[in-house]
Amino acid sequence: MRTLFSGPNGTGKTLASEVVAAHLDVDLHSVALDAVVSKYIGETEKNLRRFLIRSRQLLANKGGL
Repeated sequence: MRTLFSGPNGTGKTLASEVVAAHLDVDLHSVALDAVVSKYIGETEKNLRRFLIRSRQLLANKGGL
């Protein structure tokens, strides 16, 4: 399952995602936008790709893939 929550700060996005993940008994991988976005051309995509690859590795090590 992949879900993207968006909205202003303080509206409960993180809390809602934690509740959903706990209810479904799945791992939650979250990333702050400021940790991904870069002012340099191509860096945002590289950062996001690294995050997704690492998430897949963690899932595969757990036996999920």
